[in-house]
Amino acid sequence: MSEKANYIEKLKENPELLKTLPKEYLADKDIITAALVRKWYDYDTNFEVLELFKLADATLRYNKDFVKEIIASCSGYLFEYLPLALREDEKILLFSLKHSGYEYIYDKMLEDAMPDGEDYDRDHVEDIRYDLFLHIHQRMSVMRYAGETILNNKEVVLKTIALEEQGFYYFSDALKDDKEVALEAVSTDGANFKYVSNRLRDDEEIALDAAYLYGEYWSEFDAYGRWLNVGFDFFDALSDRLKSDKSFLINLINCHGGEFALYHFSKEFKDDKDLVLLAVSKNYKLIEYASERLKNDPDILALKVK
Repeated sequence: MSEKANYIEKLKENPELLKTLPKEYLADKDIITAALVRKWYDYDTNFEVLELFKLADATLRYNKDFVKEIIASCSGYLFEYLPLALREDEKILLFSLKHSGYEYIYDKMLEDAMPDGEDYDRDHVEDIRYDLFLHIHQRMSVMRYAGETILNNKEVVLKTIALEEQGFYYFSDALKDDKEVALEAVSTDGANFKYVSNRLRDDEEIALDAAYLYGEYWSEFDAYGRWLNVGFDFFDALSDRLKSDKSFLINLINCHGGEFALYHFSKEFKDDKDLVLLAVSKNYKLIEYASERLKNDPDILALKVK
């Protein structure tokens, strides 16, 4: 076995060995690939080894074709460790986003779990998939590492929203104040509403678009179909003007899950018969949030019978 082949076999077992290799090997595609590309049973390790890409020779780190090969083999989260010039590259960014996210990584894990001698362990993948989901959504991001030029480029960021919904958080302040961008962001993930500019959190169209998505399923892991109701996060981000606009609150209650906003209404609106009647007609249990006067209102009490 040649010295290179020996190193490749050792790197598959211990990628940290890359730190000790002679300099000439750091410009070798096969060596770098052996260190970075892993099976997906231990996803924590897979993400950690990506940092080793910074040890690669500049001829590889700036080689777009090679970078795309590595991303396709491991994941788009390599983007974090790319040179700034590539993190400002639209094509590399979009390629990285298309090779990241929970669904992409989960599919990679399933591929590794298909029958292949001793490596077959699909049950293990199913056992850890929720942990993977949380890990991806709480810790991993591509957009977080995009260059400033990208994060200020409206044409580019509009292409990224559907690929990484939470990436809106990292957009420039100017684009968070752009109505077209904000609408796309909240229409994709209602939770983005709290990140739009103060001005746009006073925009009824944007607020209602966000509220409609707050009523969607949180994730496939909600076995009982729990709904993300319009609650504190949304109402806290809402402008004071809209919180005090009765016509808006009627539209809000009519969103799926919007009736739960009654809990956050001011005392004045918890004593507003129109609003309370509308909310309680959707879910009678919400009568507990009505004013004491309306808790005894015959029209509202009649809803219990229905």
